[in-house]
Amino acid sequence: MENILGIGINVTFSGIVIVFSMLVLLVLILVLFGKVGQLLKQENKSSSNKHTFVKIEEPVARPQNAKKIVSSEPGPEIIAVIAAAVATMYEGSTVKPVIKSVRRAGVRPVWAAAGIAENTRPF
Repeated sequence: MENILGIGINVTFSGIVIVFSMLVLLVLILVLFGKVGQLLKQENKSSSNKHTFVKIEEPVARPQNAKKIVSSEPGPEIIAVIAAAVATMYEGSTVKPVIKSVRRAGVRPVWAAAGIAENTRPF
């Protein structure tokens, strides 16, 4: 009876040690993947931040009779880009999307945008 009890305690202790050691190993792997992701993100950010600056000797002046055109409606170029993006989403499907109108979406409050950024950022 003592032998069976000793074996049971030994198996239980070994199982607990194996489970917790694997959990620690998984945590270390996830932390390592997070660090690698941050390094890659920083590398991409640093490579995309390389700007070339052009020195302009003399500013280009508008003609006196030129008027500044400001429109609240999107131009035909913007509508074409939106239509192309929608068509790309439905490429290969039987659904044929039709754009009936284009209007500017409402601006989110700052706290809503911060919450979305916080909840959708990677590790």
